[in-house]
Order: sequence, then structure tokens, then C-alpha cells
Amino acid sequence: MSRRLTSSTPARLASFLLVLAALLATSLLGGALLAGPASADSVVDAAVAALQQSPVYNSPAASPRMTDSETAQLTSEIQAGSTPIYVAVLPASVLASYNNDPAQVIEAIQKGLGANGTFAVVAGRNLKVGNNQGNTEVAALADQAVAQNQGGSVYSVLSTFVTLVENAASGSGGSGSGTSGSGGSSNGSLVPILGVLVVGAGGIALLARRSSSQARQRAAATLAEVRPAFEEDVTKLGEDIKALDLDIDSPKTTDEMRQHYAAALNAYDKSKATLEAATNTLGLHPVSGALEEGHFELACVTALQAGQPLPERRAPCFFNPQHGPSVQDVTWTPPGGTAREVPACADCASRVARGVDVDAKTVNVGGQQTPYWNAGPQYVGYAGGYYGGFGSILPGLLNFAQIRRAVQTGTPITHAIRFTADRTSAAYVWPARHQAGRGSMATLPPMGARFRLKLSFNVAGYCSSAPYCAYAKAVLAEMQHYGLILADNGSNWYFGGAAFPQWPDALVSLLKGIPASAFEAVNETCLKVSADSGQAQAHAGCPIG
Repeated sequence: MSRRLTSSTPARLASFLLVLAALLATSLLGGALLAGPASADSVVDAAVAALQQSPVYNSPAASPRMTDSETAQLTSEIQAGSTPIYVAVLPASVLASYNNDPAQVIEAIQKGLGANGTFAVVAGRNLKVGNNQGNTEVAALADQAVAQNQGGSVYSVLSTFVTLVENAASGSGGSGSGTSGSGGSSNGSLVPILGVLVVGAGGIALLARRSSSQARQRAAATLAEVRPAFEEDVTKLGEDIKALDLDIDSPKTTDEMRQHYAAALNAYDKSKATLEAATNTLGLHPVSGALEEGHFELACVTALQAGQPLPERRAPCFFNPQHGPSVQDVTWTPPGGTAREVPACADCASRVARGVDVDAKTVNVGGQQTPYWNAGPQYVGYAGGYYGGFGSILPGLLNFAQIRRAVQTGTPITHAIRFTADRTSAAYVWPARHQAGRGSMATLPPMGARFRLKLSFNVAGYCSSAPYCAYAKAVLAEMQHYGLILADNGSNWYFGGAAFPQWPDALVSLLKGIPASAFEAVNETCLKVSADSGQAQAHAGCPIG
């Protein structure tokens, strides 16, 4: 379904990352953009999505919960080991939809994640653990962790449990120590710690048959809520293919047209089959991915029929992905929000420019039609399938998982990082498409300006053996090669990082130690292919590495 939204005059320009990374992520965190409180399934979906990136999820709504530094420390402890362990600290309210049984929450997370290992869930003041690889010792290890940390914090119990599991896996045995977290005292306690779920070779499916049935019913109910949005889009792609009315046997139909037409049909069939086979919301991501591909292939056929060049592979229209590929970025301000740039189809771009209602894709949330980007974490798969393959969706956003991968595998970070400045000039340089300042370029930087860490900066000698030093050096290596691009107004020299997985405070502190004087402005115009495109082309004589 779609409805009209009214655009407003932008007070401040920003990039499209603020739409899906802020609007949808705010919904994911249970922010003010949601129509109501997140359901238990939404909480579990958020945990699953986070655990796909990091072994620890510390819900902002949980109480008690770990501090950010404790979360980072526990994550580091798990990653330093060789045993797959997944930890979720959730609000106690999640239990209401799972018969007040944390074991059922573990089952839902394990099924959604589709991974093997040891699982630990803290819901309110209740701890439950399980293992679906035949390790029956985790129950006793959890009891031991609790006994060693009476009056301790959530972190101290979980840290000790992780240590005990790792020791048991390595055969070193011992009682394990764990590090006490802040906030614990001899008078407080995480108790009652519920009886621990013991899971043997049969996996988490050893739960009672009724519990498994109820979990399937909940998953089916959530899927039923989300499915209509996908069904509507699949139907629309089928209608668009039919409306094309292409005679594949006509002499005017070229082989290239037939190839793109066949690709569109294949994408439609894939989206339909994947939707029919989905058993939970996490299986819907490929559906919208296939739909994006189908709409692009149709756009290619339409262009060839009109004797025009093939279109650029751009992200779908943000306002309604059913509209197909976008043709340009426009500045749009959501109700109660700040201005940002989003990709738009020709019709939506025209409407925004004229200040009239925009045709937005809406979905049913609690009986009310809500823009999909504001509908909550159950629609993460919907947006991710359409936009996940386009770097422009999260331009320059640095993810801690990228840094961790760079350290562990030696794979470098291969993109520039977006950053902000308090004051900018009323101008922009390629590849930027907007300005958001008032001053002169003689004294203030333009939007799109690229800065690079000087080659003379001693990355190898920076931070020595401090915690997360290797991680900081991975970021500095990127800054020396690809650098930073000025993408928005904000605090001076603040670079953009994804909120999940959470960043260790120690790493952030190390990066804060780099002075602005260590950077130099870089003229990158030699990379430009066209003033109307963000495409870059390196060539001989170009000083950009």
C-alpha cells in the first residue's frame, strides 16, 4: 500500500544513511519513531540481527544490562577464544510472549540465527543457557558462574561463564575467574537465576513439544504480519512485466532485450518462490533482493525499446521500491526529522521538487499504515534486500565488524570514511551533490572535501601495545590510503560509525588521539569520470592511491 507524504523545506542536508541507518535503526532500538512498544518477536529479531554481526547483544531496553565498555570487553573475551558463544541481554518483558520461559527465547534466537554453539540469555534477572552441539556441561558451568559472582553484575556472571566454557572446551578445566563488572556489590544479585537449560545431542529441539509448537506459531504470526508487504511488491513486479507487453519473437526485439526480459522473469519467479518458502521474517531478505533485480532488468528493457543507453545500476526509489531504480538523489525531510538525501525515481523527485505529496510505501503496523522505514525491526529484511547491495545506502559508514575482519584476516578496509565539520562553506566539490554551509571556500571546507592521513604519520609506532591497538592501526591504514570525506555538518572531525556491532571504548579513545594536523587535504578531481556521476577512474598521473 502507498500513501502521500508531504515534503518540507530542508533545514540541513545529510546523506541517505540517515534514512535507513537512523530511521529504521531507531525503530530497531524501540525509539520514538515506532507506533508503539516493540513486540517480543521484534526484540528477538533485533537480537538475531545483532548477533549476526557480533557475539554479544546488549539491548538498550534491558534492565539490568551491561555498560558499553562491559559489552565491548565481553565481546573481546569471546572473540579471543575458539568456542562459538552467543550472548543476549534482553528486557524482562520478552518473557511474557514465551510463557515466561527463557529457554523458549533461546530456542527462537538459535533458530533465527541458524548457528551452532553455546547460547546465554539474560532476561531481566533470569539467566538461561543452552548448547546445540551436545555439550551437556554448560548447565553446571552456568551454576558455577553464578555461585562465584553472588552479588555481582550481569557482566561478571557472563564473563565468568564465558571463561568456564572456554576452559572446558580447551580441556584446561579449573574454576575460571572472570572479571568483576562495575556496579556489583555483596548486597545485590542477579538472582533468581533460573534452572539452566541442558541441551544434549538432540539440540535445542529437546524442548517440550508444546513449546516448539508455540514458538512456530509466534514465528508464523510475525511472518503473517510482514508477508503482505512482500506479496504486494511481488504482485507489482508481475504486473509491470505483463504491462511491458514485449513480443520476444518480433524482429524488432533484439537479443539484448530478450536477455534482460528473461532476467526479469527469473527474478520474479525467484521472489515468488522464496516468499512461498519463507518460514520466518529472516528468510525474506532474498525476496526484496530479487525484486530489486527484477525492476532493474525491466528498466533495461524499457531503455533499449526507447533506443536509450542502459540505465545506471542505482538503488531503488527510497519512497517506494516498487517504483524501480532511482534516477537521482533528492533532499527530503521526514516529519519531525532533519533533511537528508535519498534516491528517488523521476516522479517522486519531481514531487519533492514541487513540494507536493510523495507516494510512499506503507505497511500495516498495529492496524495503522506506516512508512516501511518507520515500521520496526521486522522490516529490516525488507529494506536490506532492496538496498543492501548499494554502497550509497550507508556511504562512508565504518562498521566495527569491518575493522575486526581487517585485523583477523589482513583484509584492508577499502572505502573512505564520512566525517563532519561544525562549519562548512556554501559550496561542494565532486563527488558531493549538495552544500550545507554559509561561509566562503577561502576559509571553510566545502562538502565533499577529502582529507587523508599524512604518509609521514607513524602508524606502525602508534599506540604500541595498548588494548585494541591493532584495530586502531587498521583504521589508520585506511585513513592513509582512502582517507575521509566531508559529508555533513556536525561536530568537528567526527567520523561515522555503525552502532552495531558496538565499538569498544578503548578503540574510540585511541582514535580520538589523532590530531587534525595529521591530515592533509587531497585534490581528487583527477578521478572524476563525469560531473554527473560518482564513478571514479584511476589513471596514470593521478596522485590518488
